[in-house]
Amino acid sequence: MDRSWIIIFSGFMIKLCGPSLSYVAGVYHVTLMEQFQDIEVVSWLGSIFACMYSLTGPVASLVINSYDCRTCVLLSGVLGMLGFGASFFIRDIRLLFISYALVAGLGTGFAQGGCMTAVGYHFPMSASLVSGIITCGSGLGVFIHPILTQYLLSQYGLHGAFLLNGGVMLNLCVFGMLLIPSPFERERRRTSATRQLSCRQTLRSLCGHCLQFIAVLKSPSFVILSFSIFCYSVSLSTLYLYLPDFFFKNGATLQDSSLAISFSGIGSMVSRVLVGFAANDESVGSGVFYNCLPSFVATLTLFLPVFCLNMEGRLIYGFLTGTYTGGQFVALVPIILETVDDKFFASGIGIASFSYGIGTLLGPPIAGVIYKKSGQFFSVFVFSAVLLFLTTASGFCSTVLRRATQSCEQGPESEYKATVAPPEAEPLAH
Repeated sequence: MDRSWIIIFSGFMIKLCGPSLSYVAGVYHVTLMEQFQDIEVVSWLGSIFACMYSLTGPVASLVINSYDCRTCVLLSGVLGMLGFGASFFIRDIRLLFISYALVAGLGTGFAQGGCMTAVGYHFPMSASLVSGIITCGSGLGVFIHPILTQYLLSQYGLHGAFLLNGGVMLNLCVFGMLLIPSPFERERRRTSATRQLSCRQTLRSLCGHCLQFIAVLKSPSFVILSFSIFCYSVSLSTLYLYLPDFFFKNGATLQDSSLAISFSGIGSMVSRVLVGFAANDESVGSGVFYNCLPSFVATLTLFLPVFCLNMEGRLIYGFLTGTYTGGQFVALVPIILETVDDKFFASGIGIASFSYGIGTLLGPPIAGVIYKKSGQFFSVFVFSAVLLFLTTASGFCSTVLRRATQSCEQGPESEYKATVAPPEAEPLAH
């Protein structure tokens, strides 16, 4: 089998078994609310778990820069199994913040970072197309995991569902082994193998990694893009965490609520493939999709009270939401490749993921406060829609600034890209 297809298959399965599990936070939220009955504490628990797959981006970048993408994914499988497995034995919600939210969440984050960075390393010229194929794994996971988790909750209870989801994440170790290191990673490993690093040299190497993050943040376009990602994640995390509970309180069964979320996975798969092919066309580009799609979701969300009246409306809303959100993640990888130097790509992915994670962490608790103040769920979704419109506005600003900067460049690389040499290229004192 051609090596490229092995990478694509591995990436697809990693996205299926790892990052897409963060979308079950809303399904767990309903069961956790029945057991603990504290919306603020349970909201924080769900938001921390959901945000960890992005919040750990800089840490995942450090692992990738120090070792490779394969190591990062293998670590994610081990952490996921340990986190969900430990949650099987825990009855105190405070300890679930460590096992479920932190450790299992770290597992999803390392899988996300390792998988998406591998795309940039192996397919720099066709990142949109390959990202579209690979991230279909997330779309399929969004379809499967809510239904599967709801079934596990009904059959085995909360803790049995934790344990079995840990088994799902352990499969990341298998597919991580198929993630063949790229030529760039092999060369970096070969160079590192010839060095015997002292504590001082190791510290210097870590400082080099940190300077890469600073170099990336010297791009104003990237800073605005990170803000756009933050707004998007606040909105999306709010939607997916509170939507099952909103449907449940408006007459749907728990299974029907989970099915509506699963239908977003079908729409997401369709969107990721179509956007991947379309964005690969240079005459179209990724920025058009990244900037326009959120406003469609915002408009749909403002009409949510109409969609929630019957089962058909809920399924339509779920499908359309997935359709207009799935392509966003496909478009993001080539946009980052356009904004930062190839050698800083892992750091760029890490910062973008961190921005997404911060938004995912803060979104549900803020929405919970809005719900308690207003006393109605719809105000939460209005808050989500406003942030989606803000995502579109800041995304357009980032695109305009990026193109203006590129048109003014005299050489092939901008000044901020040449500021810091990658750690592997730094001469080390002996």
